[in-house]
Amino acid sequence: MKIKRYASYCLVLCYLIHKGDCTTSVAGKLYTKLFKDYNIYAPPNDKNHTHPVYVNYGFEISQILEVADREQTIQLKAWVRQRWVDENLQWNPKDWNNITNIVYDPNLIWLPDIVLYNNANEEDSFGADFYKNDVTIRYDGFIEWNSPVIFKSMCKLDIRYFPYDQHTCFLKFGSWIYDTSIIKLTEVTYPIIVANNYFNSSQWDVVRAWSENKNLKYDCCVFPYSETTIHLTIKRKPLYYTFNIITPCLVLVINIFIGFYLPPDCGERVGLTMTILLAVAVFLQMVSDTLPRNSDNIPILGLFYIIIMIESSFSLVTTCIVLITYQRGIETHVKPIPKWLKRVFIDCIGKWLNIKRDNGKDNSVKYNHHAAQQDEFNDIKEVGIINKSYNELHLSSGNVHHKKKKVGDKTDQVIHEIQVIRSLMLKTQVGNEDEEVQDEWKYLAKILDRFFFWLLFTTVVGTSCALLLPAYYYHQ
Repeated sequence: MKIKRYASYCLVLCYLIHKGDCTTSVAGKLYTKLFKDYNIYAPPNDKNHTHPVYVNYGFEISQILEVADREQTIQLKAWVRQRWVDENLQWNPKDWNNITNIVYDPNLIWLPDIVLYNNANEEDSFGADFYKNDVTIRYDGFIEWNSPVIFKSMCKLDIRYFPYDQHTCFLKFGSWIYDTSIIKLTEVTYPIIVANNYFNSSQWDVVRAWSENKNLKYDCCVFPYSETTIHLTIKRKPLYYTFNIITPCLVLVINIFIGFYLPPDCGERVGLTMTILLAVAVFLQMVSDTLPRNSDNIPILGLFYIIIMIESSFSLVTTCIVLITYQRGIETHVKPIPKWLKRVFIDCIGKWLNIKRDNGKDNSVKYNHHAAQQDEFNDIKEVGIINKSYNELHLSSGNVHHKKKKVGDKTDQVIHEIQVIRSLMLKTQVGNEDEEVQDEWKYLAKILDRFFFWLLFTTVVGTSCALLLPAYYYHQ
């Protein structure tokens, strides 16, 4: 391609010389004089090669196009300003009608082969095919080559704090062929970011940008190579991810807490918890397409969703435990609460959480039990009084035999009635004991329900703060 373009320019130049047009134009004569014996392959050092060609490589970023976390690349648009001095292209303006600047095709002069070392693009990042604008040549040999270009560079991205992540990428420029004896890059004199020329990205903010010049010695070569490195620190704008990903997850977690306010005997608690768990799973599947795919680090946002799913599963398990415990309080002939369970939850945790029993119900049970015992005692007392009066009445009549017979019959009847009363008292006492055990199981279910609520609440708040707050402060 270069050879064809060079041949076409030579044909045009020969045609102009043949027609005599160059003799009638001062600019044409200047072009003929400058490029008559010019060698595009010879570096424009001084004749004795005592110093290299000093190239100033200016780099100004105009827009960040894309940051690809999967490919670990950054693509941006920039303005490149290359400046150097070619001693072979000098003239005296007084001799050439005060012409101080000319514009020329870069394919027909010597160019510094400044390339992007960490280039991620399939195309080459140097030469006239990449920097497509013409060069401006000043009378003292100063050459200025300005070109808008698009670079795609490799960049190591740490997505640990996604979507509050911050990265520092670098673009390393230098000569691929010439060492510092031929080409040496000088300090960049132009700012890398100009506010008026920079187009803000909708996803990334530029935190800092700076350049660094240094000479590196490689094992392959005698002389070091001169390099200019452009450092760029960027941070992601998290508003989109906070509003569309984090906020819905927090709303689902709040619904888990609302489920604990339902009564323990409500069977819909299990359905609500399972629905929330499924919603978190489906939402995680949708979010997985948004999360960066990188096996080096786990994004905090993905870890946050996994922990929320685990906590939702824990909520389902605790809900089942509470319902099973409460169901024990409904069954008949239930076994008493184990002593260690009663000691830990009822005596310690229940008092610590300040959970009180249903006093009205307990008092009524105790009152009814006491009243029943008092009524039975009164019945027994009345039977004894009747028996005593009857014996006294019949003993005073003088018919001893008849009296003894009557007393014996009455005594058997009273004994039978006492046995019936005792059996009723025993049944009442057993029923009251069963009711007290059932009340203890219901009270234990109430304590477990409150205990699991605060345990889950503390866990969710603690894990959310431990994951999101460090990322937020890192972003700030």
